[in-house]
Parts: sequence; C-alpha cells; structure tokens
Amino acid sequence: MKLDSADRPGFVALLAAAALLTLVFAVESPFATFTHDSDYAVYRDAAVALVHGRAIYGPLPTGPFTYPPFAGLLAAPLAYVDFDVGRSILTALSLGALLLSVALCVELAGAVRPGRRFWSAVLAFTALALLLEPVNATLLEGQINLLLLLMVLVDLRRRPTRGLPRGLLIGLAAALKLTPGIFIPYLALTGRLKAAAVALAAFGCSIAVGFLVIPGQAWEFWTRLVFDTRRVGGPEYVGDQSLLGLLVRLAGSDRAGHVAWVAAVIAVLVIGLALAVRLSRGGHELLAAGVCGTTELLICPVSWTHHWVWALPLGIGLVLAAFTERASRRPLWLLAAAAWLILFWLAPVWWVWSPPAGALHRDVVDVLAKNSYVWAGLAALGALAAWSWLGQRPRHL
Repeated sequence: MKLDSADRPGFVALLAAAALLTLVFAVESPFATFTHDSDYAVYRDAAVALVHGRAIYGPLPTGPFTYPPFAGLLAAPLAYVDFDVGRSILTALSLGALLLSVALCVELAGAVRPGRRFWSAVLAFTALALLLEPVNATLLEGQINLLLLLMVLVDLRRRPTRGLPRGLLIGLAAALKLTPGIFIPYLALTGRLKAAAVALAAFGCSIAVGFLVIPGQAWEFWTRLVFDTRRVGGPEYVGDQSLLGLLVRLAGSDRAGHVAWVAAVIAVLVIGLALAVRLSRGGHELLAAGVCGTTELLICPVSWTHHWVWALPLGIGLVLAAFTERASRRPLWLLAAAAWLILFWLAPVWWVWSPPAGALHRDVVDVLAKNSYVWAGLAALGALAAWSWLGQRPRHL
C-alpha cells in the first residue's frame, strides 16, 4: 500500500505510538511474572471455600474476603483452575480491559476523530497507563479494578452497545465491588433514567441471587459485614487514599476523624456529583466520568492506591482538553495534566514510612506525600469546578 503525503504523518504517528507501547510493555513486563498475587489469592481462596461448602466470610488462608456474595459466586470457577493459569488469565483480561478502556476514554473525550490519529492516541495513552502506580498495583496484586473500569465506561459511551441494555454493566460492577454504585445516581442526574433503572435492577438482582444461593452468608454480609470497614483495612495505613484515611492520619487516631469525615463526605459527594453532571451536560463526558470516579474514591472509607485507576480517565481527559481549549490556555491545561499523571507515576504516598500508632503528622512534606492522592483528587475537583463555569465547548482535533 502506497501512502500519499497527507497520510504519512498519521501513519508515522501510529507506528511511533505502537513502538512506545512495545517499549513500555517490555520494561514493565516483570509485573506478569514477579507479582504479589495477594488479592487474586483471596478471590481464589473464597472460591475454594464456596465450592467445598465453607463460609467465604470465615477465616481464609490469605485474608478476609470483603466483597459482596455475588462476587464470591462469580469467583467460584477459579477453584477449578490451577492458580497460575487463573492468575495469567486475569492478567490477560486486565491488559485487554486497559486497552479497551483507553480507547473508550479517547472516544468519550470526543476530541479525536476515528482513524490513525485515534489509534495513535490510544496506543500512546496505553503506554502511559502502564507507568501509573494504580494500574501497576492492580496488575501486580491480581485485582479486578481495570475490568470494573471498562464495565463502567462501556455503559457511559454515547453509542449504544449492541445486545447490552445501558446501565447493566454499571449495576454488575457495583454488585462486584459496591463502589461503582456512585454511577447509578450519576446516570439518573444526567437524564439517563432508563439506564439508571437498569443498573439499579441489576444490582438488586445480584443481591437476590446471593440470598438464593448462600442465604446465611448473604444475610451476614448485608446486615453486618458491609458496615465493618475495619475488616477491609485500617484507614491509618498510608495505602488508604480516602478522605477518612486523610483525616485519621491527620488526627493521629482512628476515631478522632469520623465526625469531620461524615461532613466531608456529604460535601464532596454533593460537589462531585453536581460537577460531574455539569461537565456531562457541557459535552465533557470523559472529564465527568473521571470526576465521578474520583468522588467515589474520596468518599469511600477505604480506597487503596490500586483503586485509583480512575486517575487514568481524568488524566486522558485533561490532556485532550488541552488541545480543545483556546491556545492561550493550552499550557495551563498541559501543566495540570502533566502534574496529575506524574503524581500517579511517582506515587509519593509510598515515599515516607508510617509513624508509630497514635503519632501525629507534624511534618508538612510527610502530610503532603502520604495523602497525595487525596490532595490531588480534591485539587482536581476544585480546579474543574472553577473552570466549568467558563462553559467552554470542545473542538475536534
């Protein structure tokens, strides 16, 4: 095939993006071999317990199973698969989900028309995504965050997905890990009432399935365990990048921050959803999705760093918005996007050791570094809220 002069730049960009992705994947590929497997091991242990008639919420060799009963039921096939085989399948699915999620992000942004530029952007952003700590942690630990991210993004795309009622995947994502449930009110508030109803129905059906198959364990989870956040992990641990984790670490006590936390959660939830709705109505669906995902992470009692894969859609949204804004504002957008993505690449939350129990955080660098994902999330919500009042409309690249 012979390219004319107009086609060559796009073809060269596509080749360059593919080469970049190959290089980054080659450098980052040790995650496929040198893995922690901690979370995948919990899924599999719960599956083994389930098929042998034991309680999935009882003591497990690798730690407590903290997910809804429906998630345990879906994990059941893992009990019949060799550990390494199942782990490899999950890694492959997560990598595929990452690529598809990036493609949906670029599509949702609406800034790049289909063609070589589109796929160049997808490959380049996928390479960048492999460098981000939340993405790496998800792959290393055998988590399902990238699969959940893809499920939510599929339901948010503008074009309907053939054979899938819109809202179904968001409801199922919430059935697996609860936190994507924030997208149900988001759908309703943005006028997608049918999709919100489908999502709510799917979530409700998942609860019913749990009660039908393992009624005693479903009752235990929904009446007691779902409220026991300590079972998931202590908020004082630096890996919990949520508002509760921030307040507890600042207060030096796992009790002192709870009153302030309730007030902060209500404020951030209202502001985050209102901002997401405003951005969506203004045509900025990717930024809206990123804001909604960030809000979810901030208000949850426990948001481990690997949950912050929602940093990727927001980062892509910031980069692409830079090229659809007025030229005078482009450097500011690019600076914000670079700061956001570099933060999640360097992951300063892991730079400082945790103090002894009960110790206060008196060092400014310590406070900033250990809570950097939370500070970044709050800053992003604040900056986008200020910008949204300008009412800028995106232009295609």
